[in-house]
Amino acid sequence: MISALVLSYLTDVATAPPSTSQLVLILGLARVACLAAASCITASSRWVFWLVSFLLWGGIAVTLTRGLMQSVMRRGKQVTEVYTQIANVLVITWGVHQARTRAPLSGCIASAPASSSRRAPALPCGG
Repeated sequence: MISALVLSYLTDVATAPPSTSQLVLILGLARVACLAAASCITASSRWVFWLVSFLLWGGIAVTLTRGLMQSVMRRGKQVTEVYTQIANVLVITWGVHQARTRAPLSGCIASAPASSSRRAPALPCGG
């Protein structure tokens, strides 16, 4: 929810039209939903959700760093500086998070069935 609040704040500061604000919020929420789905799915289709969330992040990044800059620049130098700093922090941290979520998805864990009292050793990927 914090992501949605930050996106809402940034679009308000940029005095973006309501349609742009709603689009950015929907992209942000869809990105979170895709990452959640990717972490819950154990089949290889989880990569589709991760890829979609990556593309959604790209759309948000472009909108925040380029698409809204004209309207932010009309608000003055101080507003432009603060907006640019916040937008850059958001884009960079989301990018790091996007790369970080890839690591658990590439892992391979094998364990014993839940009814077993002993745990089977972890198998290497592809084994």
